[in-house]
Amino acid sequence: MASGSSPGRATRLALVFLALVAALAASGRSNDLTGTPAKVFDGDSFVLRTDHGLVEVRLVDIDAPEHGQPYADTARGALDSLIWKEQLRAVVVDEDVYRRKVCRVYRIKDGLYVNERLVRDGDVWVYRRRVRDLKLYSLEVEARRAKRGLWALPERDLEPPWLWRRQHPREGSGNPRSER
Repeated sequence: MASGSSPGRATRLALVFLALVAALAASGRSNDLTGTPAKVFDGDSFVLRTDHGLVEVRLVDIDAPEHGQPYADTARGALDSLIWKEQLRAVVVDEDVYRRKVCRVYRIKDGLYVNERLVRDGDVWVYRRRVRDLKLYSLEVEARRAKRGLWALPERDLEPPWLWRRQHPREGSGNPRSER
């Protein structure tokens, strides 16, 4: 055995290491937010009322029709009906340039994954620019085939929101709900 080391010291070092790993794992969960919706902006963003104040949330991996675009009001209503007056857990995966928390959102009462449900029901598009949950693509394909939600619209009205925003800029708005 090397001088200055003992089984007791190795055990202590191992325990310190495990404590650090546990602390790091717990700190990853500390980005979770819980609360109730205070305002729904559109089909993919809302304000969450937490114990620490109001937080703007943008749902990760999806993109809802914009105001003025066909199905925009219906998409907003779909999100509203899933989350309004519900206790929610928002798992923060990023923060966007508008300082909104980009999240996976779950209803606490039943664990419903809101982002996924909106895709499954055909209320939103999968956001092609950056997708973390690849399963959403197959759910969108199913919704398209079944002509659920916005996929029942005439083909001429099926313009992805990211293309629609490019063709219909809101001058000088700086509004995060008009740009991505």
